Amino acid sequence: MRAAHIETFNYCNLQARGLHGTEHVAKWDEAFHYMQARAENYMPSNYRTIEHQHSLYLVGEDNCGWTLEDYVLPRLASGSIFANEVTDQSTLEALEASLNNDDDEYTNADLYGPVTELPSTSQPTA
Repeated sequence: MRAAHIETFNYCNLQARGLHGTEHVAKWDEAFHYMQARAENYMPSNYRTIEHQHSLYLVGEDNCGWTLEDYVLPRLASGSIFANEVTDQSTLEALEASLNNDDDEYTNADLYGPVTELPSTSQPTA
């Protein structure tokens, strides 16, 4: 699994600047989810975003030319969304555990796609 941390803090704080208490939290949360949806529009299907400990990460597996360093990060940067690859093993393990959490709204099937059966090649008998 590959992962990167998406820099959302400055954007969310800018959106919530000048607000206090619950108004600040609501505006920050709105900005965070806007950034999450925006980032997903720039990613190939082998990567997706997840929220972990109030931070936004993208996770996935490299597939052919759709790699983290050669496609995903530059593609995000083209939309002024900046991310840094996660290399810390404990963070990667926590993100993988978050993916496998049954309470998460996504599952690994959402990340890797459904498993399909190949059509049978045998001919029906009459």
